[in-house]
Amino acid sequence: MLHKEGVDTTKITEVKKIPSNILIFTGVYDVQPGFIADWIFAKEEAQKEGIELNVIKPTDFGIKSYGYAIFTTNEMIQKNPELVERYLRATLKGWRYALENPDECVKYVFAENKLLEGTPQLKALKARKEFILPEDSDTPLGWMEREVWEEMMHNMLEQGIIDEPVNLDDVYTNKFLKKIYGIE
Repeated sequence: MLHKEGVDTTKITEVKKIPSNILIFTGVYDVQPGFIADWIFAKEEAQKEGIELNVIKPTDFGIKSYGYAIFTTNEMIQKNPELVERYLRATLKGWRYALENPDECVKYVFAENKLLEGTPQLKALKARKEFILPEDSDTPLGWMEREVWEEMMHNMLEQGIIDEPVNLDDVYTNKFLKKIYGIE
């Protein structure tokens, strides 16, 4: 996003993110990466401290990417395709249920972890829905588009994160999702 917006990255210092908001709250960091749920939790914390936070969504700047992905090995796909499919079916079923029944699902989380606070957990789950299962999309849950992978690869090449193009057919597949959704 910085590159696309013409930010001279030689004038900024990038530091490794730690799993805490203390450095942004104390002004040590000016910007901190994270997922939308991270922002929800940070915002709740910040309000208690009287700190105002802002969120910058890469999608607002035309940056497309996949945040969450499920990984496995080629060996697992070749030797246990039924297990991979069952895992994906269960994962999709769980996400769909959680996104469609956030209040109920947050209660399950609290039953397992009494230290969590309700409001941020519920807000974070509801905020994820916009990215995981957008209402204005006909794309099935979990589906990945080649164009997004191509854009991510192009951006990484442009920034020197990777040295050469990769065969995207070796990086991702919708093979199991096609079977799950009956698409051919």
